[in-house]
Amino acid sequence: MSFKESVSTRVTTEANLRTLLWTTNSYDSLVRPDDTVNVTIKLYPMSLLDLDIAEGSMTAVGFFTFEWTDSRLDWSSNAAYSSIITMFTTGKYTWFPSLVLLNSIDELDILMDPDNQNPIRVANDGSCEYLMLKVMKVSCDTYATYYPFDTQTCRLVIASWGYNEAEIAFVTKGVSTSFYIENGEWEYTVISVGNISLPVGDGVWEITILTSYNGVKKLIIEFG
Repeated sequence: MSFKESVSTRVTTEANLRTLLWTTNSYDSLVRPDDTVNVTIKLYPMSLLDLDIAEGSMTAVGFFTFEWTDSRLDWSSNAAYSSIITMFTTGKYTWFPSLVLLNSIDELDILMDPDNQNPIRVANDGSCEYLMLKVMKVSCDTYATYYPFDTQTCRLVIASWGYNEAEIAFVTKGVSTSFYIENGEWEYTVISVGNISLPVGDGVWEITILTSYNGVKKLIIEFG
């Protein structure tokens, strides 16, 4: 089989698989894949752009990975499609966790919008992965009493929107500094991992960023 024929066969096979999963099986993107969907979150900070003490805000660049499993998209036991290991879809056709950056200053949008054309990677066991790159400007409670030897606390608060903690459960995978670029002013340290809940019961994934000055400014990211 020539390379061209091989590509053509794969395209046809994947097209048939898509028809099976989304059309033949009557996939409904409004239906959760499970009673409680475990959403795994990991943060990759890339740079800290600004910490405005007067305004009480922090601006940072980074990306999140969101992972969950949708058993309706599991084709691993179907031998006819064993050649397809992964494929891609978008939030327009596939269920995704409705999440917001709760303490954003500039905008309060759903982080994974159906009109967003960023791909969701789907593996043959039904596991889904979405990467979201974002410039985040969030509010901070800042204090300058002991400036420049004070400690500031900022948070990135990710919350499920429309779902309670019984319907979406957050699982943290921590923070990776693989893509973090030091700017010469900040030193980065990760200190803890955990989850919190809002009084109304919505699941919340919180990152606390502490900044302090003691000869060298330190950037500390904490889950709480």
